[in-house]
Amino acid sequence: MKITNRQIQAFVTIAWQQSFSQAANVLGVTQPSLSMLIRDLELTLSVSLFDRNTRGVRLSQAGLELLPIAERIMSDLQRLEETSGDLSSLALGECRVACSSVLASGHLPTAIRKFDADFPGIRVVIRDTAEQNLVELVRNDAVDFAIATKVEADPRIYQEMVQTDQMTAYVAPDHPFAAAESVSWRQLGNAPLALLDRNSPLRHIVDRTAGQLGIPLNTRYEVTFGTTALALAEQGLAIAILPANAMRNAQSFRCVPRIMVKPQTHRSIMLVRLANRKPSAAAEKFWDYCQRELC
Repeated sequence: MKITNRQIQAFVTIAWQQSFSQAANVLGVTQPSLSMLIRDLELTLSVSLFDRNTRGVRLSQAGLELLPIAERIMSDLQRLEETSGDLSSLALGECRVACSSVLASGHLPTAIRKFDADFPGIRVVIRDTAEQNLVELVRNDAVDFAIATKVEADPRIYQEMVQTDQMTAYVAPDHPFAAAESVSWRQLGNAPLALLDRNSPLRHIVDRTAGQLGIPLNTRYEVTFGTTALALAEQGLAIAILPANAMRNAQSFRCVPRIMVKPQTHRSIMLVRLANRKPSAAAEKFWDYCQRELC
């Protein structure tokens, strides 16, 4: 037989009340029912918990040794109930979200500021990493969800589009393209480019567009993070091709953004999580805040 919470509660209450009848009143059960709970517990433990006589009841030696353990269990169960209540009411909790460094320094802080004002007891853990790592973090359950470029259909992944942005050329202020309103893909010609590495979903968009147009690209620099590409563009070493969301960072690097045209090329920004896993209350609520902020 397995020990039940009711048996532990009965044992502790009788020990505190030093009376079966008073303990039965406290617990709101009949005395025979209470006696049965203790009898079953004693059979499971193979010890006698109480010494009974005409003057009342007192703990046996085994009962004296087991009572502190039972009291700790009852205390832990009470904390479990209280904490679970706080979690479900969003008084406490944690949400783990992954996103690129560009989004981590752009839209995400605004969503966190609003969320923190409404739910100060919930801790948001940010995994800012390279774009190509985001979905894998979701698959490995290392984060609750990610903000990422749209991925190919995967039955393990649920994704919801929240925004689109355009692929953009970032150049130094004295670059000839800085005086133009936009830059066509064919204008890139043999210009040196700073592109994200080949595993990045954003790089896939660039390569696919160039391939469809039959344009060879001069990838002079291949980088992991968009900020590195912007630093290279600032020095006039290359043209960085990144999404429009990088404009906030571009201002820090004194880069001039120019939308890529002919064709205009978009990428879809998605909220991504495991399809078969119900998110925690904290993660589900922060998902809603990110959805509103990014839309």
